[in-house]
Amino acid sequence: MASLTLNTFANQGAPSPADYVHFLRFLLDGICQHVIPGDSGDLKKFRSEISNLSVSLSERSSKQEISSLLQSGMKSLASYNMRTAKLMKEPAASPATALPDRSGAEQEIAMRIEARRDSVCGLVLVNCFASIQTRSGRPIGDEVMPHAAEKLAQHLPAGVTVFRWSDSALPAVVDVDANIAYVTRRFARAVSLNLEKNIETGNRFVLVPITLSFTLKRLSESSSPADIFAELDRFVSASTGEIANMLQ
Repeated sequence: MASLTLNTFANQGAPSPADYVHFLRFLLDGICQHVIPGDSGDLKKFRSEISNLSVSLSERSSKQEISSLLQSGMKSLASYNMRTAKLMKEPAASPATALPDRSGAEQEIAMRIEARRDSVCGLVLVNCFASIQTRSGRPIGDEVMPHAAEKLAQHLPAGVTVFRWSDSALPAVVDVDANIAYVTRRFARAVSLNLEKNIETGNRFVLVPITLSFTLKRLSESSSPADIFAELDRFVSASTGEIANMLQ
């Protein structure tokens, strides 16, 4: 059988043993390809288990043997999903800004690398953020960050999430789609804008000028999430003197 889908399998009448085996291998392969990435070592082990089950299928397998193999596959999938669910959590929001925090950004970066999606992580800095907070107070600074994030998101593809990496840094992960120059121009355009935030404090309004700078880190299957995190932290520290933190 050259091609088989769920609909054709269900509607073709009594399937032959070869059809059963082909279809079950089709399902097992789909499970391997589309399972949610978790721990890389655990994922590799799970895919190996499913691959071994697929190899064990034969046209000479009895219904009992096929049923037993499928039950083993479902148990393996359920067990893997339970372990992975413990690693997957909704990104927490920084209480002060309601932006998804660093843990969400780290999870997004790690998932892109695991899924082998050609992507870049752009890290945008609000320049002189420490001075803004010193001059106007931390509440003013925490109003500046979501304003900068909103303007950044307007220049990125729809659906891209802007996170808060540290006090002054906003990362976003974007698909490259074989056009790194286009992605670079998008970030460059966003940071070239002269932004201002008019904030009320007490009985007066404070006009806060905002300038931005950025760096891009290409993500690939050979990238190490830990190395990417360290490079982003070094950029923040070298540019601002700030020690990147989890904004707990």
